[in-house]
Amino acid sequence: MKHQTPSFQSRMVNKSLKKMIHGLFSDGLKLEKLRKDDFPEPGPLARKKCLIEKIDTTGFYGHWIYPRKSDFKKTILYSHGGAYVSGPSLLHWRVLSHLVLTDNYRVLLVNYPKAPEHPYPAALNAVESAYLKLLEDTAPDDIVIMGDSAGGGLTLALAMKLRDEGKTLPSRLVLLSPWLNLAMDNEETPKQAERDNMLALPGLADAASSYRGTEELQNPYISPLFGSLEGLPPTLLMIGTLDILLPDCREFRRKAEAASLDLTYEEWEGMFHVWMLNIPYIPEAVEAVSRILNWLN
Repeated sequence: MKHQTPSFQSRMVNKSLKKMIHGLFSDGLKLEKLRKDDFPEPGPLARKKCLIEKIDTTGFYGHWIYPRKSDFKKTILYSHGGAYVSGPSLLHWRVLSHLVLTDNYRVLLVNYPKAPEHPYPAALNAVESAYLKLLEDTAPDDIVIMGDSAGGGLTLALAMKLRDEGKTLPSRLVLLSPWLNLAMDNEETPKQAERDNMLALPGLADAASSYRGTEELQNPYISPLFGSLEGLPPTLLMIGTLDILLPDCREFRRKAEAASLDLTYEEWEGMFHVWMLNIPYIPEAVEAVSRILNWLN
């Protein structure tokens, strides 16, 4: 998808990322500083406009977000980004609140265990436990699994694991600026990294090393770009052209075509990593969330 010239608001946000976030990745991962922006409980918008229910059960911890004034129509299982080592952030709660308020979805955000304290497979086990819990009272056709950045990779890994185990799959997948290859070995990635004001290879390599534990980075449940795409549900992928993860998303598109995956691939010109979380502050985020909801409907 080729988009119009980036808005003034998005250009200003992208410019600020160089100062605010890039330094947390450019010279190795600054984990303590990165975690200062963690927001483990629902933010003000969610608490004011939505119904919130904490869920702490065997296998996973998270929060339900429900619409207040009407019945929900479908369920989103959401895995947040944060390089597998941090999060969720206030931005996650805001965008999920918009999904609930705009189109009457209910959302379960899983606050999965973080590396390095809890390496693979802790996060994947947590989101799988949450999904299987959903199946107890929700039809799979009414479940969408969605995630951004690391959570996007986790979403795809979960779908692969469910397929491989012969379990019922959700109706659709939504991958937002997904981190699909923790090896970061695409030959186009170093050049693409020069365009990214948010993420950088040294910090991502540290995060990947923390997350993988004793496994190889090419394990498909860690880097789902290396896995088979056969038999997966219809998938929406959104990625910006300023994102360091763009080359691997383009490779995913090529693999999806070869596997005949029903993929809706949107490449947004001039957009940065997870720009859609910046709703309502940049118009491209508002449009992206609208397109997600249109696609789901």
